[in-house]
Order: sequence, then C-alpha cells, then structure tokens
Amino acid sequence: MAISSNQRVLEVILRMLKGETVTFDTWQHHYEDGKSKRTFQRDMRDITAALTETNFKYDLVRKQIRPQLLTETTQYSLVSEMTANRLTDAIAIGQIVIASRALSRTELTKLLTTLVQGLLPIDRD
Repeated sequence: MAISSNQRVLEVILRMLKGETVTFDTWQHHYEDGKSKRTFQRDMRDITAALTETNFKYDLVRKQIRPQLLTETTQYSLVSEMTANRLTDAIAIGQIVIASRALSRTELTKLLTTLVQGLLPIDRD
C-alpha cells in the first residue's frame, strides 16, 4: 500500500532524528515504489521548509560523497545547533593539543580518536 507524501516525509525526519543518514539510494530502497530523484529532492526541500517554519533547533545538512567520481552521492542528516559546533570544536582542540607537543604520540592518538568518536558519522570523514 502506498503511503502519502506527508507520511513519507515524517518517516524520513524520524529516521534522521534517530541519527540515520539518508541518501537517494537508501530512501528509494526503503520506499521501493519507484519514487524518482525529483520526489526525493522535493522531500528534502519539504523537510528544510518544515524545520525553518517551526524554528526547530535542527538543520538539514547535505554532504557530497565521492565528488570526483561519476557516482557522486549526497548524504542528508539532521544536526542540532549544539551538534553543529562539535566539528569546529574538535578541530580546534586537536590543533591546540598538536601544537602544544605536550602529549606523546600514543596519548595524542588516543585523544584524537576520542574526539573523532564524538563527532557525527557524517563528519568523521
């Protein structure tokens, strides 16, 4: 049974709130009823509009994967305003610690690994 576009958009938002990253391929596989790329783009636009209209404290983040290849993929995920600053903070902390030369290579590796693990999957690359 086909679902309405509103229900489909709501399901995608809920999946992203749980931390899932959505691509056209994963979206199309999930809905399996021959939905087009245009419908996917419309859903992403509707999600962006809903987040803006409701002042919801999340942003729809778009990340290009493998832009140098012909099979470019775009990943979408929801990121809270607080989470959006994690990448910037992790980079700053990493640069400060590396520049200080206060840690051994082993300690530095452990700290940087911990910083990376605190990032969203979409930011780890």
